[in-house]
Amino acid sequence: ARYSQSQTQVQNLLPIQSNTSEIVISKWFLNPVKFYRESTIRVLAGPEWDWLTEGSKNDILSKAYSITNQSNRMGYQLHGHVLAKSRHEELMSSGVLPGTIQLLPNGQPLVLMADCQTTGGYPRILQVIKADLPKLAQMGSGDEVCFQKVEMEEAIELGKQIDVYTSMININSSFFY
Repeated sequence: ARYSQSQTQVQNLLPIQSNTSEIVISKWFLNPVKFYRESTIRVLAGPEWDWLTEGSKNDILSKAYSITNQSNRMGYQLHGHVLAKSRHEELMSSGVLPGTIQLLPNGQPLVLMADCQTTGGYPRILQVIKADLPKLAQMGSGDEVCFQKVEMEEAIELGKQIDVYTSMININSSFFY
């Protein structure tokens, strides 16, 4: 049966035709607010975490940073408390990936996003965990972000939980194909 826009309401159950010619009733709902409007982003210590002064380590984990309007799919430039390094040596270009947080020469953090390069020469102070990268990607210019450091075991468990959640979306959305 076809449904007009006036007949469908929020929380309706709609019959969906599956590939096996049977009718399946699917109640499918995604609550993006639950996952994407929280401003705390969980991170792991990066390879050059120890290059930060103790005060800067405390600052990046306790103060909010704003996403600037110079941000795009390559990276989010953040603005907030200026961070300082205790080591001032040059860094050879090293591998980076989406979620790597680099410390720019001006003391501000830069979060690499989906279209980032594969290598970079700035200190990699933090790494956004897999479970929180989609949440960060939903933020935009002017939004504030806070960082919370977690341990690897917790990051792995949270990554497994997001994998289960996204697989449920894939299973439910397969009825549309």
